[in-house]
Amino acid sequence: IEFFLEEVVLECSKDSVRINPIIVSNYPEQVNWFWPDGENDDQYAAYDPGQFSFRMENQCEVKEELVDVALQLDGRQDIVYVPNVFSPNGDGKNDFFTGMKSNEVDVLEWELLIFDRWGTTIYRSKDINKGWDGFFNDKKTNPGVYIWMYKATVETCHRVMELNETGDVTVLR
Repeated sequence: IEFFLEEVVLECSKDSVRINPIIVSNYPEQVNWFWPDGENDDQYAAYDPGQFSFRMENQCEVKEELVDVALQLDGRQDIVYVPNVFSPNGDGKNDFFTGMKSNEVDVLEWELLIFDRWGTTIYRSKDINKGWDGFFNDKKTNPGVYIWMYKATVETCHRVMELNETGDVTVLR
């Protein structure tokens, strides 16, 4: 079963978006559809962003697929932006590391963790407005790459979403 699926984007101002795979081989009327909620239509309404699985079957083949539904953020790149470098040198510029949200995002819950290269947690915060100052145990950390992870519950586009992101940040001194 061969199919085509355009990028699926849920606009911030809309309640839902249609996932509409188009069969480009075989006979479309001979394909049975199975969606996560038990629907058997050839289209599916997604009300939230995320990843959705679906299954297509005919008498010869079974195909399972995943589709990502992205949220269009009215021109914003990220719900929470996390920089990849900071310079905690006391000059008043870029001295703290944390996530940054746009004005259209309400952070309901937040936890940021920073790890050194051995996996030791060297910073933890539950306040998005309080950033890491580059210290661990009252000592400056060495310049280098550190791993971060955040977990957040945010509200944006009239939706509450759970976010879990990881990445790395370079400390410059």
